[in-house]
This record gives sequence, structure tokens and C-alpha cells, in this order.
Amino acid sequence: MVKKLVQINSCLHIILNDEDYVPSTAPHIRDRYNQLSNKEVASKEAYKLVYRQLSKLCRLGLLKKEKCSTISSSIKYRKTTLFDITEFRLKPKMDKAEKTSFNQVSDALSLLRKEIRQSEDDFHASVAESEEYKRLYSLLPSMEGQLETQYLNARERSNKLFGKLTAMKNVIYPCQEVSVLRG
Repeated sequence: MVKKLVQINSCLHIILNDEDYVPSTAPHIRDRYNQLSNKEVASKEAYKLVYRQLSKLCRLGLLKKEKCSTISSSIKYRKTTLFDITEFRLKPKMDKAEKTSFNQVSDALSLLRKEIRQSEDDFHASVAESEEYKRLYSLLPSMEGQLETQYLNARERSNKLFGKLTAMKNVIYPCQEVSVLRG
């Protein structure tokens, strides 16, 4: 099969090629574009640029529009398999400041992903610990005072971890329902 050669904005290419890319709305992609691009572009102009590129990619069959389940009038853009086999010509090239900005954002997101994985492990351990205290209480009712304190501490820890996970995932995955227990 012959690979297509498609011209695309370099920042948009980076956003769409991110390993953790999830179907996103045009405003969300525009916001990511503004984060990566150090250019002072008005929000409306950035939206036009992003929307034109997304429309072009949809016409070429590289992206597919789908309705957002949470917002009735919102549309998300999902990559198709054709996207992965397409060759892109990036335009314009990123200058040094843009590359630095992208690397900083990319490094921060990598750090957040790592911290999310660690916090998820801690969260699951804390939930299991509180469940074990409940089980022990049913076996050893005479130790109610000590077990109840330990149980409440484990539950408080798991609630704090849940809040931490929700906040971190909201930073990484805006406009997406956060499911902490997703495996």
C-alpha cells in the first residue's frame, strides 16, 4: 500500500501523535496547540487553524468525527488506522522556543503519568487495607477500638488518594470522564 504524504502543522502533528492521545474536541485540541506553540495567537485564530487542519484530516479519512456523549453538540476527533500509515510533511518547523516549550510540557505530562500510576497503586492498596480491617473486625469483634481506628485511617488515606488521582487526571485528560478504577 502506498503511503499518503499530507502536510500538517507541526504542533498539531505532535498533539495527534501523542501516545496518550484520546479522542478530543476541537477546543481541547486548540488549547493543547496554544500550550505547545509559543506564538501569541488569538484563541479565535488558533481555533480556525486547528479546525481547518482537523477538517482536512477528516476529508482525507485520517480522522473520524464522533458525537461526544457528555455534551450533545460537541464533536470529538478520533484517529483512524489510515492516520498511522500516513506520512506527514510538517509545516511550519518549530523554532527553538517551541521545541523547548513542547519538551517542558511533555516532560511534565510524563511525570504526571508516572505519579498517577504510583498513586493508583497506593489507592488500590489503601482500599484493600480498609477492606481487610473490616474482615478482621468481623472475625475479632473484641479488637473493635483498634481495628476501627486503623480502618478509618485507611479510608481517609484512600479518599485523599482518590482526590489526588482525580485532580491529576483532570489535568492530563480534560473533557474526559475520569475513572480512577479503570484498569
